[in-house]
Amino acid sequence: MLSEQLQFQPLELSEYSKLTSTYLQHNPSRICDWSPGSIWMWRDYFHMEYAELNETLIFKLKYPGGITAFSFQMNENYSKIIQKLKEYCHCCETPLVLCLVEQAFLEKIRIEEHCYHEKEEHDWFDYLYRTSDLQNYTGKHYATQRNHIHAFIRDVPEIVVTEGRIDPAEAKAFLDEFYAEKHITDPIEQEEKVKTYEVFRMQELYNLRTIALRSRGKIIGLAAGEAQDDTVFEHIEKAMDQYTGIYPYLAQSFAKLWDPEVYQYINREEDCGDLGLRYSKEKYRPIAKLSKYTVEICHNPE
Repeated sequence: MLSEQLQFQPLELSEYSKLTSTYLQHNPSRICDWSPGSIWMWRDYFHMEYAELNETLIFKLKYPGGITAFSFQMNENYSKIIQKLKEYCHCCETPLVLCLVEQAFLEKIRIEEHCYHEKEEHDWFDYLYRTSDLQNYTGKHYATQRNHIHAFIRDVPEIVVTEGRIDPAEAKAFLDEFYAEKHITDPIEQEEKVKTYEVFRMQELYNLRTIALRSRGKIIGLAAGEAQDDTVFEHIEKAMDQYTGIYPYLAQSFAKLWDPEVYQYINREEDCGDLGLRYSKEKYRPIAKLSKYTVEICHNPE
């Protein structure tokens, strides 16, 4: 019976270490959605559940509006997993929708499936940068960032960059001040806020690499991320924007944590359709945008 082979259960924080060590050590697609931090930071927003089948981790997500979708990393068990998902969706009388499908996965679907419908999700494309570019800001394309950094250092000469665990109370005080005058109504931004607090309450669990910018001992900026294979994923970047140039300085300081010979790329994630955020990410000169698709596969193609 299908129920004996494919059973979904809620994704909880208690599963973080086990699932990360078993399934999430590698991420050949380089998309942020398969980094542990991103998965658990968005588990509640998407009501995520998971199942394990053929040494593969499968996620079930519920999007706003009630659409149910599934996601797994492409591997040699593609045919078996897709067949089980078709059976599962047929029994549940729900469409088989795959989300967060990267380009290579899409090409596999185009070859293997005879009945499918694909949709490009441009708002969810990830921005990928060379680590060395963000470390050095070399060339005329980065003149604006260099000028902003010079202004920041001029205005805040006492700035200190520290790496490592942040005292949770100190992190909360910074975040309270950061969010104090931000009137957040967008559900995605609201969830990001909630999970940013969670990350700094539970630093040992998330195990992200973190830096803080301090002016006279007080935190004025935080960044945190992690690495898989040759790619760094920057999940959190928050700073007091009354300081001119603080964001280019913070981005550069975070990039400098990583050996560019080992970690060649930094994924600064998607813009979610926010035009201001899109403009900001473009200014840092991405070398690629990692495409993602939603694909509906027919249960019983004729």
